[in-house]
Order: sequence, then C-alpha cells, then structure tokens
Amino acid sequence: MAPWTDSVHHLLSGWQALKIALSDRPLSDQDVLRSTLLSEITSYFSDYGDRIDVEDMVDFYASFFEDVFETCVDDGSLEKVNSIYIKEYEEVGDGGGRLQNGRVES
Repeated sequence: MAPWTDSVHHLLSGWQALKIALSDRPLSDQDVLRSTLLSEITSYFSDYGDRIDVEDMVDFYASFFEDVFETCVDDGSLEKVNSIYIKEYEEVGDGGGRLQNGRVES
C-alpha cells in the first residue's frame, strides 16, 4: 500500500462511527464495506487531489453512510475524518497539495 493509502486504512480502522455502523454486519460484509470505502476515498483523492472540495468530501461520507448503512452521522466525525485525510494527503500523499479556501491545491 502507498503511504497515504495505508494512513487512510489505519484511520478507517479507528473511526468509531464506522465501527458502530459495521457492528451489526457479518465479518465478511464488514471487510467488503471497509475496502469499498477505502477504495472510494483513495480514488476520489487520486482523481481530484489537487482540487478537492472539503464540503463535497463531507457530503460523500454522509451519502456513503446514508446509502450503505441507512444511518446519519451527526457526531462531527465526518468533518474531523475529512480534515485528517486532507492533512495526511498533504504530508504523505501523492499530490503534496495544500488546503486553500476549502480546497486542496498544489
């Protein structure tokens, strides 16, 4: 795994809202859903890394939880996780971008 992808994987493992959402699923489904989310996040950053809109990413996470788990995450973790991913992307990620005015820019 690339360093940034490894960071995302690690952070997903500790995300309490995701753990709770996955808790009523069989283990095999948990692995698939966690891998799907990891793939979606890394693809999004790979495709839009230099022009990521923070609000769009938070909406993406919210939609994922609503569509997949039929639940709403309102504990503030969507925003927190997103800011951590952006910081990690800036520090170890593929793009080396910097957040400017709500967007990650090179």
